[in-house]
Amino acid sequence: MLTASIITFALLTVVQLTCTRTFIRWAFRIFLKVHLHYEGPGMILGLWFQGRNLKVLFAPDPKTDRFYFEADRLHFAVSPLHILFGRLLILKPFLGRAYLEYVNRIHSHEKNRLLPRRHRVELKDLDVQEGRVTVVDETLPGPYRLNISEIHLEAADMDMATPVDLFFRMNRGHAQIGSGSIEAGRSRETGFIRVRGITYGEITSLEKVPLMGYGFSLSAYHRGGSDSRDIEGRLRILDASGRGGDDQGIPYGFLMKWEDYNLTMDLGIQKLIENVLNSARPGLMERGLVMGSKGVFDLVKKPQGDTNGISDKLDLDLNSDKGWD
Repeated sequence: MLTASIITFALLTVVQLTCTRTFIRWAFRIFLKVHLHYEGPGMILGLWFQGRNLKVLFAPDPKTDRFYFEADRLHFAVSPLHILFGRLLILKPFLGRAYLEYVNRIHSHEKNRLLPRRHRVELKDLDVQEGRVTVVDETLPGPYRLNISEIHLEAADMDMATPVDLFFRMNRGHAQIGSGSIEAGRSRETGFIRVRGITYGEITSLEKVPLMGYGFSLSAYHRGGSDSRDIEGRLRILDASGRGGDDQGIPYGFLMKWEDYNLTMDLGIQKLIENVLNSARPGLMERGLVMGSKGVFDLVKKPQGDTNGISDKLDLDLNSDKGWD
């Protein structure tokens, strides 16, 4: 009994030594090429993290995606049971006053192969207060920028293999996107998504393309399990002044299979928009506008197919820790 206790104590001591702030920052910089700074207890026994004034920077070279993340507060737990089965489940992550800036320099479809398989890496019961996100896409002429602000999420789940499922798996959430807003929620196996006043250009980062200045208002209701969701709702296409008709909107509906959405977040959103347009059932007066929107969208959408990955070609090199001590 005493021997077992000594061995357990020794193992816990070794684990905690590898979880010190100095070691974690060194490991992130050497193995992930990520600069990391935080205050507070940090990682405790590899199963609980609590920190404040967190800053994370990944900016290896001008040809690679870069991101900067900061948060006043961050805490989460790691499920030890899932680790035994080769999975990573992050429990109850909380982000207070978080900001993410992501600069996209590599075509999104080339990053699909980097996504894990379903249920390998997941977030459970994510809460976000006063969040902001800025996305700059340098793979498109411009470059184009998407700003998301006033992000508030309650008890949201997300599978990193299919990031777009975040919109379907939150108890409650809302945000401002460009000139419009989005709201989502769920109760057991059913849920809703409402989008108001966002233009196609703001969603696809193609604001200067003809017809992309037209906005839309969308309501969606979904139900289903972990493999697929049945989605139905109504779409209203708004003109450049933000006004639409007096009708109830154009009905649409489709089956969403998660195996088809092993895509980066932007491509997942693009696929959702494409399915809404393809499944829309417009009346005679609305048919021309829907067909025109589909035609333009097909011309400007990003490719989704798999190509040879570039993960083994990236030259990741950070030479300085200046400003991160």
